[in-house]
Amino acid sequence: MEQKLLDINTVCRMLGTTSRTLRFYEEKGIVQSTASPFSNRRQYSMEQLEQIKKVLVLRSLGLPVAEIRKLQQEKGDLGQAILERRAKVMASITTKTREIALLNEALQIIERGGDVFAPRKSVEVQRKERLKTVEVFSDAFLAGD
Repeated sequence: MEQKLLDINTVCRMLGTTSRTLRFYEEKGIVQSTASPFSNRRQYSMEQLEQIKKVLVLRSLGLPVAEIRKLQQEKGDLGQAILERRAKVMASITTKTREIALLNEALQIIERGGDVFAPRKSVEVQRKERLKTVEVFSDAFLAGD
């Protein structure tokens, strides 16, 4: 019994992707196509279609193509790969949150007419100065001053 093959355009419509994407994935070795005996057009079996679906899901989770290839070739741990990707995303969020805080600080300096290029004290120095101020006031209060 002959296996039904789907044309690349049909697969693209079915999966909401582009032929360029499928060609790229094939070039990177994470999907395969079947050459048509009548033309040079790529065609895909149902098994290949299922593999493409899996790749598209992994890409939507942000896994790089190299990681997907590694998972396929080495039968890697998908859960571990997803955990590692989540950790990278969380680190990126932390970095971006710090960046937003610095941008907000720069805007406040500008709004007050300050110079964003002037040297500023580090957060640690500012924290130590606040602690010292609290200590001095506490001592003065306890001394009755």
